[in-house]
This record gives sequence, C-alpha cells and structure tokens, in this order.
Amino acid sequence: MDPVIMQELARAESQQDAASLKRAYQLIKSANLGKSEFDPTESFSPDLFVLCAEQALKMGQPEVSEDCIRMYFKVKGPVTQFLGRAHLCRAQLCAPKSTENMEEFENCVTQYMKAINFAKGEPRYYFLVYNASVLYWQMVRPFLKPGYHHRLIPSLSQIVSVLNQTEEDDKGWRAELMLELLECYLQAGRNEEAAKLCATAAPFIKANAPLKYRQIFALMVRHELMDELQLKEEKRSSISLSVTFQINELKAKLDKNDLSEDTNNILKDTYKCLSYYNHQNFPSIREEKILLLFELAHLSLILKCGEITSDCLSDLKKMDSKDPGKLIEIECLEYELEAVRLADKIKIYTREAVETQLNIVQRLDTVLQRAVRLGDPRVIHVVCATQWNTCLPLLQHDLRHRLRKPLASIAEALEKVDSLMVLFRCQVHMEMAYIEEGADRLEPAMEHLRKAVLLDTLGLYQDTLRMALNRLHLCATPCQVPERTEDKATLAIEQAKKTMPEDSVRKKRALLVTAGLALAPDTFQIVLDSENEAKGVQALSAAHTRLNPPALDLRPHGPQVLVCSLLSPLCVTKHLPWRGGGLHSLEARSLRPRG
Repeated sequence: MDPVIMQELARAESQQDAASLKRAYQLIKSANLGKSEFDPTESFSPDLFVLCAEQALKMGQPEVSEDCIRMYFKVKGPVTQFLGRAHLCRAQLCAPKSTENMEEFENCVTQYMKAINFAKGEPRYYFLVYNASVLYWQMVRPFLKPGYHHRLIPSLSQIVSVLNQTEEDDKGWRAELMLELLECYLQAGRNEEAAKLCATAAPFIKANAPLKYRQIFALMVRHELMDELQLKEEKRSSISLSVTFQINELKAKLDKNDLSEDTNNILKDTYKCLSYYNHQNFPSIREEKILLLFELAHLSLILKCGEITSDCLSDLKKMDSKDPGKLIEIECLEYELEAVRLADKIKIYTREAVETQLNIVQRLDTVLQRAVRLGDPRVIHVVCATQWNTCLPLLQHDLRHRLRKPLASIAEALEKVDSLMVLFRCQVHMEMAYIEEGADRLEPAMEHLRKAVLLDTLGLYQDTLRMALNRLHLCATPCQVPERTEDKATLAIEQAKKTMPEDSVRKKRALLVTAGLALAPDTFQIVLDSENEAKGVQALSAAHTRLNPPALDLRPHGPQVLVCSLLSPLCVTKHLPWRGGGLHSLEARSLRPRG
C-alpha cells in the first residue's frame, strides 16, 4: 500500500495534481479506518500522514492537512523526524490570522518550539531546527510593527540560542536573526538586554558575516550599546566604520535634540573621509560606498546642509550604477534637494514656489509608478517617503485637494507591499480622509478612517479617528435622529458649517443654539435668557437715547454666545526620515529536505 500512496503523492508534487493528492488522502484515510481496498495485513506507515499533510499545505488544502495531522497524533507513531515535521505542519495550520489574536499566536509559537526542542537533541534532526526558524520568521512578520516587537522576544531569543547551540552552518541566517532580535530589544526599550546581546552578536557577525557588521555597529553607536572608547577604537579599523560612526553619532544627537553648532563641519569631515574610500581600485566596496553616500546625503538634507547632499549626489552619478533601483533613489534625492532649496519661498507660499513644488510632486508620482513596476519594496519605501516629505508643505486647506492622486498612490503602493511602516500609512490615510471629506465624498473618507484606525498600532490617534468616523457617519445619515446628545450637537454643528453664504443668520443661529442646548441645556439656557434680557434693555435704552443723547456711551457690550466646533485637524503631519528598509524582508529562503 505504501508504494501506491507514495506514487500518488509524488505525482501530486511534481505535477501539482490535486486529483492525485485526493486519491492519496482517501487511501490513507481508508487504511486508517481499516477499510483499505488493499490487503489489510499490508504495511501502512504513519509517516504517510505527515507526507500527505505537508503536500496538502503546499497545494493550499489546509483541511486535508489538518485531518492527516490529527490522524498521525492519534495513532502515536514511532519517534522519528516525522514527529518534528508534524509539529511544523500543525504550527502552520494554526498561524494567527491577525495580530490582535494573541492566543493563536502563542499556540502557534508553542508548536514551533515543540519541533525545535524535539530536534535540537539529535544532530541528524538539526535540519528541522533550521526549517522551524524559517517558518517561524515568515509567521511573525506582521508582528514587526510598532507596539508588537516585545511579544517576539521570548520565542525569538530561544530560536537564536538553539541555532547557536546546534552550530547552524548558515551563519548569515543566524546573523540576520540576531540583528532582528536586537531590533526587538531596542523597539521594546530594553537597552540593557540589547547591550548584552551585542557583546556576543557583534564578534560573531564580524567574524562570520562581515557584510552585516556595519549594521550592528551603527546600532551600537546610535543607541550607545557599547563603551564609547571601545567604539572609537573600533572605527579606526576601516573608513566604512569611521563614516558609519560619525553618521550615527549625529543621528543619536538628532534623536535627543542635542545637535551642536559644528554639525556642518562634522558632515563635511564625514564626506571628506568617505571620499578616500577608493571604490575604483576595490570594486568589492562599491556597494557599501553607494549605501554610505545615500545615508550621508539624506542625513544632510534633514540637517539642512544642501551642499553636502549635492556633493554626495554628484558622486553617486559619477559611479554610474546600472541598478534601476539605485537610479530611482538618485532621482528621488535630486527632487528632495530641489524641494529643500524651495523651503524659504514655500513658507510664504509664493505662487511660483507652490507651482514648482506641485510639479515635483507630479514627477515623483511618475517615479513611484516605475518603482512599483520594479517591485523592490525598499525602493518603493524610499520613493513614498520622499513624496510624503514633498507633500507636507502643501497640506493646506486650499491646496490639499491637488494632492489627492499622489497621496492615493502612496497609500496603494504601501498597502500592496504590506509595509510595516504602519504609522506612516496611518497618517497618509488620515490626510486622504480629510481631502475626501472636503470634496463631500463621505463614504471614501470613512473608508480611509477605518484603515487608519487599524494601522494606528500605538493608539496615538484612536480618539480623534473614532470621533471623526462617528461625525462622518452622522453626516452621511442625516435622516436618522441620533440618540446621544453629543451626536445631536455634532450633527447640528456640521449642518451649520455647511450652510450656504446666502442662508440667513437666523438659520445658522438656530442650528448652533440646538447644539448648545444639547451639550449643556441648563447653562446654555441661562445664556440665552440673559441675551434676551440684554436685547430688551438695549431696546429701551435706544429709545431713551433718541430723546436724551448721552455725551459718551460707557455701557458694556451684551453677552456673546460662543459654540466651539467639535472638529479639529485629523492629524499633526510629520516629516518622515528616509529609511532604506521598513519591510524586514529578509532574503527568501527554502526549507531543507529531510535528513
């Protein structure tokens, strides 16, 4: 029987034949029930449950996989590699569908850890430890966003420890996971543990994955994870580390808002140091120099040192890169430098400056479409960040409607690559909602607000977003009488705001009075009564004045009724620093075959 089932599974794998998989599944199920069409005494291996489950997972049939794994654990087969593989199947089947469901997450992690703990004690099963780490990392990617990193620390630290314990041959993969664990510690504010990790991770990465060492060195400098004297000693070993040290020291000061007056001189010294990096004689360092030039150029833009940015841009063009992604990044740098040079004029909104800025936005929108076609998530992030920074000065009441298309392109591009820069995406959707509302397109505005609510993982804008969403819902359904008094006031204020200029003051006043009475009926009624009394006194005084004009009128003015609008801008927009990543998209890795 086993050979027949194996043939069906082999055909299903090689030809992606769903019918062969179904036949194999039916044979396995019949054999498990003791109703095989073959000789009942013929051998049947429990391993076939797992093999069928794995193939069903690959072919998108989780129900078949789940049933096979259930049958495998029920028969309690011998302890072999298939036990670990069964746990990996079960982990994939119970992967969380949302970052909000932490119970599913914990259950999934438990299955991965069962597979790892089973395999780590037997060298011939070490391939399962590697496979578990790859599948685990694919599963946790949605949790690599603000507010969730701390949830990964317990499991990721165990996986890194076991990979070190089994002396995993793929040292680049171990280095990647160490860096990601370090990032989790930093995002969770656990700097002491981050420093302890650096003590072991830095020497390992330097010896076994030298191309990644600059990355951990940059984090150590920026977050002060190592003794300063030791870092300064380390930077003397290469031009690359020296430049990295100076760039990240400035970033650290920028984070603390502690920049000194000689910032421009430091940038110039850094650029001068980088110019000694001879990529022509040593082509192997060409890519690293390009990355450093980009990093220095963008930092110089943030620090308003356009001269250094211009020099870096000139060097990048001379290096004549054929990489289409790098060419797009160079183009973005040019546009952002052009926009920075307009900064003084754009502050006073001269017509010429505004038109030039809008032209840059239009050109960047075209560049973004090219980046999307290229399909490189890192390049897409760079273009989106540049476009956002260029749009920021134009997000004014009478200009924002002209940014609807470019902002929609940013939102769409980041959603397409499932960007982990969720707060950036949240702000884009908030601005889009404001634009749509201004054009009286309430349904699209509400859709953008709903997306923003889901993306606000730190809860920075939740109250504002929910109030705005409720307000738009009330405006979209004016025929329904709100139950809450606050909603009645909101609806009245919105109707007053939308009255036409030719509408009578009486109509506008009636709506505002309705809002006031809904919010504070007793207090507001006293104000109205006093206003009526004041009007009566004013009328009598006017009659008296006509008969006996005074030399000087010293009477106080009548009370004024003030009703505050419930509306406030949806968000405080923020300049987005350039980021080379944002996706945590590690190099695609294949699982290893069984040992």
